[in-house]
Amino acid sequence: MIAALTAQNTRAVTGVLPIAPDFIARQIDTLFADVRIDAIKIGMLGEAPVIVTVAERLAHWKAERVVLDP
Repeated sequence: MIAALTAQNTRAVTGVLPIAPDFIARQIDTLFADVRIDAIKIGMLGEAPVIVTVAERLAHWKAERVVLDP
């Protein structure tokens, strides 16, 4: 699942384009409805509404083995 697009290289992040929370919810729901999810790694989420959406959808699906990698 993609939560943001970034313009970056090995030295810097020069731009971030966040993905709308409703689309992120759709990505999560689509994946969980299709396949068994054994583990989840969360990287940069970028904005508070995205964080809330991811937390709500993972709670809804009772996600286990979640790793937060900020």
